[in-house]
Amino acid sequence: MKKIKRILVTTGLALFVLGCSKDDAPKTQNPEPIGNPDPNPKPENRPPGSFSLLTVHNNATDVDVLPELSWEAATDPDGDPVTYDIYLGAEKSTLSPIAMNLGTTSFKLDDMLLRNTEYFWKVLAKDNNGATTLTEVRNFTVAPLPYLSKYSVELSNQEETIKEEYQFTFDSLNIMNNMQITFNGLVGNEGSWESMEYDGDGRLISFNIGSGDAKETRELSYDSAGKMIQLRRKNEDYNDITTTIFYDTKNRVFTTELESRGYTYRKTTYSYTGDADLPSSYTVVDSQENTEVKDVLHRKTLVWDENDNLVKDTYEINRSDGEGFKLKEEITFAYDAMKNPWSRIVDEKFVFNGFYGGIYGPVYLGLVFPSFSGELIRPLKNNLTQRTMVVRSSTGISINTLRFQHEYNESGYPISSTLQDSQGNITGLVTYSYEDD
Repeated sequence: MKKIKRILVTTGLALFVLGCSKDDAPKTQNPEPIGNPDPNPKPENRPPGSFSLLTVHNNATDVDVLPELSWEAATDPDGDPVTYDIYLGAEKSTLSPIAMNLGTTSFKLDDMLLRNTEYFWKVLAKDNNGATTLTEVRNFTVAPLPYLSKYSVELSNQEETIKEEYQFTFDSLNIMNNMQITFNGLVGNEGSWESMEYDGDGRLISFNIGSGDAKETRELSYDSAGKMIQLRRKNEDYNDITTTIFYDTKNRVFTTELESRGYTYRKTTYSYTGDADLPSSYTVVDSQENTEVKDVLHRKTLVWDENDNLVKDTYEINRSDGEGFKLKEEITFAYDAMKNPWSRIVDEKFVFNGFYGGIYGPVYLGLVFPSFSGELIRPLKNNLTQRTMVVRSSTGISINTLRFQHEYNESGYPISSTLQDSQGNITGLVTYSYEDD
């Protein structure tokens, strides 16, 4: 039996082997033909290495209007030559190229930047095969316009020449500490503001004014909201004079009162149209302790343009003689669109809320100094191009026109102004200097 089993197994194996065909064997894959390899393969181009910006430093302030920008040299790992493109702008997301294909690592701008403006910049390094590397974006702020440091006026007519000079000085913290005014080379009675003192909020609180025996001290007081409420004039030779300022519910000056020896001898009341911040008119009442002397009323009507420049000033007087107000003077003003440097001096350095008693000045200074102490003093925002004054008196009407031609610097502030009368004759020259001139 065992012999029969062995025969069957042997026969089965033989049949299995005989049943397999050649097609059932695994097939051998023929390799794809290989071309001739490049004996000198070209390496992949790599971009220049990373590099950093040097100057102007990030977050720098008081930067010059023509800064010099610099950066590190970018090293190309392939030894390719590297050039640079500079991008700059006032918006971080929209920087524009200002210099292209530079072979150096610094660049000085030749187009002046805007003062008091923040700028962003970056540098792009590129090789001659188009690979690029970009720096981070940095920012800096251009310095604001220096304060007016000197203002000179020379006026002439057929009889005489008058020279006025206003000289401002500032301390190391850029705080004005002196203003000297000279007339024909001599310091006038109110020709020097000295020893200016400020509180912790930068508000002027005291100074000396005048020269020689006429020198006196002025003290300014403010309320908790920072509004000036009192100005006191102290002089050893005569009684103190105090100007007190009152405000309406909208924090606009409503009334100023001048008092000496307990008697209010001048009161100014302001009127406004709607919510306007500037007065449309004001009335000044001059009183005397002697009740036999009648009060004199002065009234001014003011018109302002959209830039808060005074464009019309009408003056009337009422001598309490039963005839009411009489028109005495009407002045109209025209302006250009350029900046008036006095605006910054008054707004940022005088800091007494636009009021000051007892100082006067011609309108060509760029200030509105009415002829009654204790009244509104306001810097003009733009520069005068024409002033026409119509004066009425018992002898008739006189009309005087003064024209101004200005020369400006790159920042839009005047460096000189020529004054001409109605006939075109040059009657005056004004020159301006700034702190870093």
